[in-house]
Amino acid sequence: MKEVAQKDWIVDCWRELGFDLEDKQVWRVEFAVHGPGRKMLDRKTAEVQEITVQDLCSRDRIKALFISLAKRYFVFTKADTATRKYNQEKLVLFDMNPDVEKYSPLPAVRKTITTRTTKQVYEYLIKESESNHVYSFEERMRLWQVAKNLATHHNLRQWEQWKHGPRNADMPIEDPVIKPITQVQGNDQDNENVTIEQKELW
Repeated sequence: MKEVAQKDWIVDCWRELGFDLEDKQVWRVEFAVHGPGRKMLDRKTAEVQEITVQDLCSRDRIKALFISLAKRYFVFTKADTATRKYNQEKLVLFDMNPDVEKYSPLPAVRKTITTRTTKQVYEYLIKESESNHVYSFEERMRLWQVAKNLATHHNLRQWEQWKHGPRNADMPIEDPVIKPITQVQGNDQDNENVTIEQKELW
């Protein structure tokens, strides 16, 4: 601020927090979050959260947001500890809370957010679509399609792969039907009398 413009209200906050403004130089780190970047993905829970004005009314929430952003965008390392940056020793600049997930912005713009309830509904629909003793094949297909649409619109595709792998990638299998295999009796190929000798599932 000494190089650009003095902001007295920020200095007042620093004094209130007990910063030594006389003998030490204070540096300010500021993150600007715009547009789609307001929505972030929690990779542990697959929940999509959006930064709102209400989040900025709590000091605890502001601190959590700052730590999350700093873990991604304000990382410094010691260059002499390794050749590649991701192997270098990281400098501890802030009191990082290990429970705060690193900020992960959504890769695409979505109008919806994802909560724990959304995942529970998805899991329930998938489970019901596998209940061939309760629903008809057409009903199971509709349940499966609704679950997949939910996953698409609420950004659950990646979480689905992490948790289940390819298990839910295929559509429900249609109920097996019995197909009679017939064989003509005797040597006369024109004999129209046939019998069922075996059954197979297809």
